[in-house]
Amino acid sequence: MNPGPMAILREQAEKKLRDSAQRLAAARQVWQQASDQLQQLKTYQCEYQQQLQRDVHINGVTVMALTGRQAFISSLGNAIARQTDTLATQKQAVDRALLSWQHDHQRLNAFETLISRAAQAAEKKARRLEQKMMDEFARIAGVKSETL
Repeated sequence: MNPGPMAILREQAEKKLRDSAQRLAAARQVWQQASDQLQQLKTYQCEYQQQLQRDVHINGVTVMALTGRQAFISSLGNAIARQTDTLATQKQAVDRALLSWQHDHQRLNAFETLISRAAQAAEKKARRLEQKMMDEFARIAGVKSETL
């Protein structure tokens, strides 16, 4: 049986939806990795600051060591800022992929609705034709019984 054009369009829409779902999953994975990296940087910065405070209060540190550690903490802050920007960019990519997936999902649903309506209309037409034939057979049978 040769599939109709609507079935072919539905298959294409289904493939496009699968592709969109894969892109969305990939974008979410990249976003999650960026989020995890940001959290690791924040945790490391916090731990390093706490360690510095302990060292200053308990052991004391030289000015040179304090300056070096503060510079390192500052560089962690810069890395956190860059990672925050990366995370925002990845969030936008996820949002775009989600919108694409939603659009493709709606398109597939539209094709499925059209196919379903066409099938219902064909079934209704077939029932009407069958009823018309039954009425015609009944009329012919009635005419024959009157002539006998």
